[in-house]
Amino acid sequence: MPPEKIIDDNIMSDYKKVQNLFSLGELLGVKIDKEETKEEREKTTSKKIIGELLNEILLTGKTELTELTTMFNPRKRIEIKDIKSLLFYLGFMTFEKKGIITYLKIPNYSMKKIFSEYFTEYIEEKLTEYIDPEPIEIAVRKILSDGEIKSFAKEIENLLSKMDNRIFMGLDEKYIKAIMYSYLILTPYAMVKMEYPVENGYIDIAMFKRYEEVPYEAIIEVKYIKQKEYTEEKLKMKIKQAKEQIEKYKKSYKLNTKNETMKKYIIVFVGKEAK
Repeated sequence: MPPEKIIDDNIMSDYKKVQNLFSLGELLGVKIDKEETKEEREKTTSKKIIGELLNEILLTGKTELTELTTMFNPRKRIEIKDIKSLLFYLGFMTFEKKGIITYLKIPNYSMKKIFSEYFTEYIEEKLTEYIDPEPIEIAVRKILSDGEIKSFAKEIENLLSKMDNRIFMGLDEKYIKAIMYSYLILTPYAMVKMEYPVENGYIDIAMFKRYEEVPYEAIIEVKYIKQKEYTEEKLKMKIKQAKEQIEKYKKSYKLNTKNETMKKYIIVFVGKEAK
């Protein structure tokens, strides 16, 4: 039987270290690795860069590393590679080599939950008004207990509606997936996977029960349409695409096609609204 708690209380200090590390990047200002024009630099804020790095790590489980920082100069503005290097030195990420490219990757599910927990806090700090996370947690449980996802979709919609547009002007499908995943993974009742690989593609989000008494599992396909680009025709097209993808996934040996407790959901966001 799996342990009830994925994250032991003894390693919750790691969460605080991750929080402090990313906060350090925001506080000191972050310089990115690539060349920028002055105009581009003025548009880029430390918080946005930190948010993008965190989002990339959550979405892909890894981030590319150009080189490890071996000496930290307190008088020099911190660079994004310094943040990445510290994630490695502190044991939060490990090396992965693919040809000549080096990545840092999240080593295990527990560490994913720690990153996700920080990401949810990061999101909530950037909202224009307070949001109580408990209704989101209750809505997550409803997916697994009742096979009902509308409550969760509405809670995510509510959260998105309170986002500061200046910080989240790059909102798109991958950001919404990262936000949904970060709340879903915090449940102790399911193993939650993002971009879960099957023979016929990658499932956006998959939830597999951790206990026999959990009634339902789920796969979720997420689509996004920019508000200004929305038409009924485009909405129908996105739904059709998602249905076709789910039909392919159902044929996978990793999913029990006869399993009636495996729910299949499509959520299409138009801007910040769950259509």
